[in-house]
Amino acid sequence: MTNTDFKPVESFTDIDILLGKNKICFNHVGNRRFREIIGNSLDDYQSIDSRKNKSQIVNNLIASIYSSGSRFLKFDKQKETWLEIPKGHKIIKEKVGH
Repeated sequence: MTNTDFKPVESFTDIDILLGKNKICFNHVGNRRFREIIGNSLDDYQSIDSRKNKSQIVNNLIASIYSSGSRFLKFDKQKETWLEIPKGHKIIKEKVGH
């Protein structure tokens, strides 16, 4: 999948997760909630040695995030718009599992 697979969105909501390293992303309410969700699973994740089991925790977290209606969004500077990252894209797994 490439950036061309990402679909533009008109705006983001409080439950969306914004990918980026700026203040807007860090302070966004959806990102704060995301960090809380990840933090609640951190002990379980770190206590597991099996890569397969760690991957299952990440997949469960992603499913939970999507079931709440959240989306993962990335800002495209050239198009000056937010893009929704498609479900299953490796960027999402990297964001949740990192």
